[in-house]
Formats: sequence, C-alpha cells, structure tokens
Amino acid sequence: MLYIKCTQCGFNNPVKSETILFCESCNKKLEHNFKDWHKMHPDKTFDDFSKQYCISEFDLNVQNLPAQNRKRTFRVAAIILGSAFVFLIILGAVGYYVGKRYLDENFKTQTNQTLLTESWKEVQIGKSDLQLKLPFALEKQEIPLPEAAKNMIDTMESYSHLSDNGFKVMVSVANYKEGIETNLDGAVAGSIGEMQKMQGTSDFKWNRTDTLIGSLKGAMSVVNFKLLTYPMEVKLLTVCNKNILYQIFTQYSEDDETGKKASERIISSATIKKN
Repeated sequence: MLYIKCTQCGFNNPVKSETILFCESCNKKLEHNFKDWHKMHPDKTFDDFSKQYCISEFDLNVQNLPAQNRKRTFRVAAIILGSAFVFLIILGAVGYYVGKRYLDENFKTQTNQTLLTESWKEVQIGKSDLQLKLPFALEKQEIPLPEAAKNMIDTMESYSHLSDNGFKVMVSVANYKEGIETNLDGAVAGSIGEMQKMQGTSDFKWNRTDTLIGSLKGAMSVVNFKLLTYPMEVKLLTVCNKNILYQIFTQYSEDDETGKKASERIISSATIKKN
C-alpha cells in the first residue's frame, strides 16, 4: 500500500486508486495528485509519480516507531530478513537470465503431496529454544551481515530447506546484544519492507494477524506477490522475546495447495520453551 500526504492537514491518504484527488481527512484537494501531474508529464507513468510523491507502508511504519526501536530493531530485522529473502528467491532471479524452463521447473511445479504423509519429527533449531515439527532436515546457512548489524547482534543462527519444486523454508534466530530489546512492529515492518524492495517482484499485497506462541506475542504475515510473472505466497511468523528475534519463513507458488498446508503445519508447530 502506498500513501500520499496531504500538505494541508498532514494526513497520509492510502492510495486506493490512481484517481485519488481529495484528502480523506480534511476533504481538500491534494496538492500532489496523479491526474494533474500527468497533464504536465504525459510521457510519465503512475509509477514515476509514486516514486516522487508517495510513501510506502514500510516508510510509514518507520515514522510511527519509537525512536530507539526505529534505529535498532527495525533496521537489523530488515537486514536479516531481507538477506534471507534474497537468499531464497535468488534462484528466481537467476532463472530470469537462464531462461523460462528454469522458472517453470522451480515455480510452476507443485509440492509433492507425499510431503504431508511423511514422518514429521520435532526438531530443535540449532542451540536456540525454538522447536518445529518438520518432514525434512534443515541445512545451516551462513548469512553475511553488514558491520552495523554485527555491532548489534550477539549470535544468529539460520537454517533452510530449498526443495526442487519451489517450496522453501528458512528459520532465523537472532540474539541481540545486551541493552537492545526487540520490537515486534519494527521487525515485521522491516521484513516486509525489504521484500517490497526486491527486484523482479510486483503486485505486492500483505496482511498481518497477531498471535501468541505460548505467552510470547507474535505476528503472522501472509504476503502475495509476483516473482517476474509467477504468483508466489510467503508466510512469515515473527516472534520477539526481550532481546531475541525469531522468524519462520515459508515460500511456495500461490496455487500450491500442498505447499500452503505444509507451511501452515510447520508454522503452527512452533514452540519456544523459555517463556
């Protein structure tokens, strides 16, 4: 979702269509609107206009965060999940250059239904207190972090499963250094914001539902987008516990019903022992 700020009252208006002309709060005509702007720039598109005058939901959430959390948790969470997301969909970007066959094989293939009937075992995620039930083993991944993130994170463990049919799972547990407390809203907004920035993605839509993992507050985000021309879906569970940030990420083709069920089953199995 994009927003246009009213210069009269300061209200950020959700851009529900390109034809938005009046502020929802004060009813005055928006100084910056695509209709008038396009008359002066007939060779430009709404995308050009939005880059100049609109603000993303990501940036709006940044503005609404407490200052200390905005500077710490938000940025690091964005870096972490952004890196993970790049890692998971990089195959698609490679496929863009390799050819259509690669994309067809990796994003049009449905998850095998036998995945749901295989033996699901409870797995502890590294040295953390997070446990999941999984039908496969996860491989440890080393995600390089910028120096700014290294200065804030004590330890970070990341594990993934990248199947040949496009169903992907990544789990990340980050322990921040003493004095840095995680912020759920910041972590979610940062993660979603990084996804929106990814090249090759379009038609980005998402929703969030608050949840509990034991006594810990969490947020379930469901994200739909196109990877080049392929409709994809992501489910992201984010949980904060003082200075620890947990994220469970699954990705599959939007019409992959087996992938959806496997994702829901994995995420719903999450338990964190130290509440």
